[in-house]
Amino acid sequence: MVLPLKEWQEQRKLFDHARAQVKLNPISKWRMLFGSMNGLRSTPAAVQMAKLCGMAVGFPDTGILVMGHAGCPGAFCELKRKHKGWESCGWDCASDDQIKWRNWLKGEGYEVEVAHGADEAINFYTNYLEINE
Repeated sequence: MVLPLKEWQEQRKLFDHARAQVKLNPISKWRMLFGSMNGLRSTPAAVQMAKLCGMAVGFPDTGILVMGHAGCPGAFCELKRKHKGWESCGWDCASDDQIKWRNWLKGEGYEVEVAHGADEAINFYTNYLEINE
């Protein structure tokens, strides 16, 4: 039985894809993908220091600040690991803070989505960037 990847492993898979796209095309917009690092587990003291330095609870895991389709200024993706029932989960498994950030970012004109696994995140950003791979 293959165990599902952990969330950080899914995020790494997404960034491995982005790095591969940039290697193929150094001016690829994939070079602008970034991670918020909110999902990292650490000591309570390190988490407190990160919050004091601006880490916002619920902020999406990844983002890309490039102009996308229809003049959208950027896109953000809340990455979730695959779990039982993930196919129909959507935003139901997001925290209240993640929902608030989704609503705030959408209100500012950003594209925001939840993705269960790296493959969904790759598809989201590929569609956002209007890239046919």
